Amino acid sequence: MGENFIQYASYVIVDRAIPDIRDGLKPVQRRILATLSKMDDGSFHKVANVIGDTMKLHPHGDVSIGDALVALANKEYFIERQGNFGNIVTGHPAAAPRYIECRLTDLANTINLVPGTGWYMPPCTLHAPGSLVTYELQTASDVSCIPESRVNDAVMQPDLLDRDLPVKVAADGFEKVCDYILSMIRCRNAGNGDNFRREYFRPPVRVRADAEATQSYVIYRTGRTSEPRNPDRYSALKTVVAGGREARFAERAAFGVIVLAGTGEVKVPGRQGVRAAAASLYPDRDTVLEDELFVAAGAAASFGLATAGEEPLSLCQHFASGSNPEAGSIAVPEWIPFPGS
Repeated sequence: MGENFIQYASYVIVDRAIPDIRDGLKPVQRRILATLSKMDDGSFHKVANVIGDTMKLHPHGDVSIGDALVALANKEYFIERQGNFGNIVTGHPAAAPRYIECRLTDLANTINLVPGTGWYMPPCTLHAPGSLVTYELQTASDVSCIPESRVNDAVMQPDLLDRDLPVKVAADGFEKVCDYILSMIRCRNAGNGDNFRREYFRPPVRVRADAEATQSYVIYRTGRTSEPRNPDRYSALKTVVAGGREARFAERAAFGVIVLAGTGEVKVPGRQGVRAAAASLYPDRDTVLEDELFVAAGAAASFGLATAGEEPLSLCQHFASGSNPEAGSIAVPEWIPFPGS
């Protein structure tokens, strides 16, 4: 009895009560947002209908879903309210679900990037989470992301806020500049709908899979799927060498290397090996010296990657635009809906 209770209590705490580290949501909150995403057409929806559709995904009753929805809506981040949603200061409860309405905010309706995949992201399209944008690997996108400035405690220059904008902080004021930037962001017209994915999503293309290593072209392309002329360009090759293994490779162009995880060595015949290690393995930013490498064309024609232990060595090889014949000749796999979409 005691052992069974401990298992159940652990399940309740870990799987239901504690927000998930991946998105900060509890299961009921995630199911509410998923339901609203499917219902989203720009209009408000009765909360009673949202609760009813969420019950198809959630094993508990309508009261618990309704309470969670009202609490989430009152945070004012992801759900826009219409009607009496109560008052968290005075403690007044919300009106009955059949009398109040809600819809997703623009923030909740951003594009969800999937790690290890590619997108052609049109300019001014809000995406989340921005930390997943590997801007080093992108050639045609207008995504602007500077995550390492926060990581390295670097100070952003003030002129970056209004650079290339028709409004300026000095002349028009900080508020007008922020309003202009927000007005450029298109997220409700993009959303997470199937049409946007069909136009812009680029799944990885596997080109090698054996006991030693796997390789997949990840990014990148120009244009939309529906355009008559559609020259896709996959310029990043994600390579993973199995733990305790050494794999040989032959590339047709020079490339840069960004080490994502693990430690190992780049080996070229007749030369001393070069150590490769992920930046996350270093105690401070001043010792990050081996997470970015460059392999010249001569060495790229025949080189090896060896792991330093049982942990796989994962890295991205980035080729300059048009330099790698193989990267420009890969066909885009047929689009299929995301699981659960």
